[in-house]
Amino acid sequence: LDLSGFVHVLEINMQELWCDIEACATFETFTDEMLKVGLAPLVVPELRTITVGGAIVGIGVESSSFKHGFFHEGLLEADILLASGDVITVRPEGEHAELFRTIPNSLGSFGYL
Repeated sequence: LDLSGFVHVLEINMQELWCDIEACATFETFTDEMLKVGLAPLVVPELRTITVGGAIVGIGVESSSFKHGFFHEGLLEADILLASGDVITVRPEGEHAELFRTIPNSLGSFGYL
């Protein structure tokens, strides 16, 4: 499965302060796009080539913020590709809330972001 093309920041919502990012986007790309609009990610790992998806499923290489916690704690929702081939959207509340809570430190064992 080639996910190498999923490297973009798709949207930055300035009013609600959220962004839509593809999981293979690096923090270098993410931070560059955020800085263009005068914002910054809540937490930035020390290695610029860490991917956003990797930071979510791998606890952000232990990078955290006193104010905001770990990187994954700012996650509002995620699209997950399951082994069945289905793509589902998981959120803290609703049908897939349990899967949402298992994403951090799962290292991708439940599906691809």
